[in-house]
Amino acid sequence: MAASTATAATAAAAAAASVSVPASKAVMACYVTEGAVTFRPASRFFRPASSTVRDLGVLAVAALACRLGRPPRVLDAYAGAGVRAARYVVEGGAGYAWANDACSSNLAGLVGGGRGAVTHTTARACLDAIAAAAAGVPPVVGPTSNTEAAAKAVAAAAAQYEPYDFIDLDQFGVPSIDALADAVRAVGADGGALYLCATDAMAGAGKRRAVALRSWAAAPVPVGGGAAANEQFLRCVIGAAYVAGAAAGRAVSPSVAYFDRASATARVVVSVGAASARRRARARRDGDGDGDVGREGGEADGGGKVDDAAVASLYGFVVLCRWCGQVATATFEALPGCRCGACAAAASRETLVISGPMIGPLHNRAHLAQMTAAAARVTPPLPPRTLTALATLAAEAHPALDGHPLSIGLGDLSRRAGVAATPPRAVLVAGLSRQGYVAVPAATGDKAIKTNAPVAVAVAVVREEAARAAVAAAAVTATGATATTTTTATATATATTAAAAADVAAGTGAAGTRTEGTRAEATGEAETRATAAACKAE
Repeated sequence: MAASTATAATAAAAAAASVSVPASKAVMACYVTEGAVTFRPASRFFRPASSTVRDLGVLAVAALACRLGRPPRVLDAYAGAGVRAARYVVEGGAGYAWANDACSSNLAGLVGGGRGAVTHTTARACLDAIAAAAAGVPPVVGPTSNTEAAAKAVAAAAAQYEPYDFIDLDQFGVPSIDALADAVRAVGADGGALYLCATDAMAGAGKRRAVALRSWAAAPVPVGGGAAANEQFLRCVIGAAYVAGAAAGRAVSPSVAYFDRASATARVVVSVGAASARRRARARRDGDGDGDVGREGGEADGGGKVDDAAVASLYGFVVLCRWCGQVATATFEALPGCRCGACAAAASRETLVISGPMIGPLHNRAHLAQMTAAAARVTPPLPPRTLTALATLAAEAHPALDGHPLSIGLGDLSRRAGVAATPPRAVLVAGLSRQGYVAVPAATGDKAIKTNAPVAVAVAVVREEAARAAVAAAAVTATGATATTTTTATATATATTAAAAADVAAGTGAAGTRTEGTRAEATGEAETRATAAACKAE
């Protein structure tokens, strides 16, 4: 019964959000289908290659619905074509979606069914309207023709400006801490999630530190290219969300952090904890959205109360040793006199790279499990690329890897091992696993791993695997050489036999010729003697 009800609800949502698509083939060419939604990108920005990002958003909404026990309310502050807002309702199970700066025609069914709204303003204006409604300020509606229409407009505005459970901030550039704090305040008292986007990968990689300091209050430094830089980018965004949550009096923790290589952007879902009972009472009384930061105990799963000890344990620095390549973490208190635990190199510009702040896990294992379960229920089925990305993120969320920030590049390991050929990633992961360490493919790059093994151990495994591969290659070469020699000898013997046979055949023919010649000579001599005898007789 529950399954049939869910199916009926999904069908109803799809009907409400579907675009009226013309039957003409020429016009149909202008429409795109992604998931269960058909829409028209028109002139709105739409990147088909980033479908995995939208798939993960759908799964995050579905997982949030499981945690809340009800359909979430979604705000898509930078909607564009509107496909994300539509998919959140149709596939993710959202009950209401406000799409700002969206293509209205793509969401006409959603709005007409009373399950959404479309506006054309700034994201900050949307968040300010939600904050004003929470403070008791009545929403401003435009002029209407009659009292009934005015009442409907006020009711629609009141529904639109209620707090939201899931806020999608898919913007260009980097989200600033004050904007993130406003988004945290716009999340309902029951808690929810923010889906954050940052496009300035150079700032996250430590090559635009001024931008990182201004936007994230972080000081990333270059930690090498590829997967490590991509992971540092994700950690900068998560660190900014920590600060924004503390400023808003709400606990914030990462649910899933994904680097989209198709667009070179950081995509992070952070969980916003439920507000405390005292904060809810004060919000109802005077609309004050700010809590007493750091004065209340913490809760499990990123509860709504800010815990100073929990924040301090996660808000630290990543330390990379240039000499041995080991990565570790350090708190604010441990920065003076910081040394590498592997080779004892002291902190200096030439030895240790100190970047941050932001340490701790990138993913929430329980939330990823909920997303994985939701992926099995989504209709139509998600593409294999999304399922593979989800499985890689789940593997990366292993508890043994929580205290090991930054992935390790295969090229760096090969350079330190002094080998020319880098072993395949799967071979290196298997080698480290045989020694009792946890090693998984990194989600931020194809040529990197995440492991709790010391770098020295990983380098030794690279040497062993490279030596094993060299021995195997030599064996293959030797086998090939032996086979070539045998083939050559066989061919030579065959040729010799054939030549001997030819010689025998040739010799037999010559002997026959000589015999015939001898017979001819004997016959001639006999005839000569007979002629001579006849002459004498005469």
